[in-house]
Amino acid sequence: MHSALLIDEILQLILDRCADWDKQEYQYAAAQLARTCVAWKDPALDCIWKNLSDTKPLTRLLDGERRGVGHLLDHDSQHPFFVYASRIKQITLRNCPPVLITETRPLLPNLKTVTLNRAGCFTSPSWLLSEHLQEMEIIIGTLMNNSPAQERGANVALLLQQRRKSFPRAGLSKLVIRGWLCPELAQSIIPLTSLRSLSLVSGHSVTAELLQAITLFPHLEYLQIHTGGVSVDDLNYITPPTNSISCPRLQSLIITGQHPTIIAILECLQPNTLEDLTIEVDTPTLSAPHWKPALDIIATKAAKTLRTLELRHDIDMDEISTYLPSPCRADDVTFVMDPLRALSPLRELRSFTIDTSIPPELTNRDIEDMAVWWPHLERLHLGTLPSLDALPYPWKPRFTTAALTALARRAPKLQTLTLPLDASLAEETTTPSATSEALPQVTQHNLHTLTIGHSSPTILPSTFIQHLLKTFPSLQVVEHDSGKGANPLYTRGARAEIEGVAGEGKRNAGTEDGFADGR
Repeated sequence: MHSALLIDEILQLILDRCADWDKQEYQYAAAQLARTCVAWKDPALDCIWKNLSDTKPLTRLLDGERRGVGHLLDHDSQHPFFVYASRIKQITLRNCPPVLITETRPLLPNLKTVTLNRAGCFTSPSWLLSEHLQEMEIIIGTLMNNSPAQERGANVALLLQQRRKSFPRAGLSKLVIRGWLCPELAQSIIPLTSLRSLSLVSGHSVTAELLQAITLFPHLEYLQIHTGGVSVDDLNYITPPTNSISCPRLQSLIITGQHPTIIAILECLQPNTLEDLTIEVDTPTLSAPHWKPALDIIATKAAKTLRTLELRHDIDMDEISTYLPSPCRADDVTFVMDPLRALSPLRELRSFTIDTSIPPELTNRDIEDMAVWWPHLERLHLGTLPSLDALPYPWKPRFTTAALTALARRAPKLQTLTLPLDASLAEETTTPSATSEALPQVTQHNLHTLTIGHSSPTILPSTFIQHLLKTFPSLQVVEHDSGKGANPLYTRGARAEIEGVAGEGKRNAGTEDGFADGR
């Protein structure tokens, strides 16, 4: 055996590289290693025990009389229960484990990450009292009739309070809560000022007091939050402490709510700290002009740092006619270019996404302008073709395949592109004319994935594919997205269905290298 394999850290790296194996196969292999060599025993056992999805493997190590609820365990560092419990770093509790108590030490002294899933929210504090605990994910569920969400949240609040009392200097760094926030749980989050990452996917249960407190967390770098239950009047009513600095380190923000509350949070941002931003507006209609104040603030606050921007809005097609004005304009249901011009100062932007029920109404020139604004753009997602029969507005794409040539010229770093483009109508727009043949060929060598809309995705026009491969020589995949998932229309290396797709080096055995099995 090579002497390097006697170094625990090297063996641990090897085991970590195999962690994507089937769980049972991985644990069996680790158990075999633990029995093979004394030097491998501890690293292999650490791999087996570091992540548990239940407490049963641990409680089985106790004598039968010790498994009763509320039993006091005598501390014996050599007892198998404590030997293996000390190896656990991460645990998922979907059910309430038995209540076990120790007088001198925590049950899981090295626990770093815990997930409490519904019934697991009733877990006794003794299982979670570890000063090394850094990350918690709590799945409470929605508040419905006869739902225990209220009781689950109240018990989690007690867990957080007990841990803070037991380890006042050991703060959490990451907290994720999915489901209803009862008042007790909302209050228990306010003192957690050590958090670096906070995700509250909690519908309308976030309060104005909690939201105001979160903006003052001094170390917070990542925030995902639903603010649908907070009115801007309630938020303005709360006076922050004197000399407080809001969102001093916030780098990533995912926020869902209505325009006034979102604008109030964006105004709390410090200049040039935000790098990733996702906004989802929860209103019956999109109303593009209402987005402009938020986009203006984004351009002011994050012109030098923002790298990723996603704008989301989902329309209920069955109810939208109730809310639309008459006559209906394009900016009532989707984005138009005017409000988007506010984003032109974002020179560091790498990824831009508009995810709306109805794609933005943009022209070829608009697409080219975006590419000029953002010279480092690597990902552009502007949606795909919707089901035109269901639309309350007579929408149709205003740009053609000429937009692809413009992007090839203006966006040299673009790698993935999604457009609401009907390529079945592209035959005549990509057929070279006498004038275009005299112009130099524009090529862009970084685009590898193109996703388009297509009314009837059967086979793409041959001239369209040829045009794509001449313009984007590195293109690997062309996909169609009909709203039910992406389907490949062209894949480099697959058998060519259109004459001339693979170019001069095409072979007929199934792949570009001539091997039918792709080797």
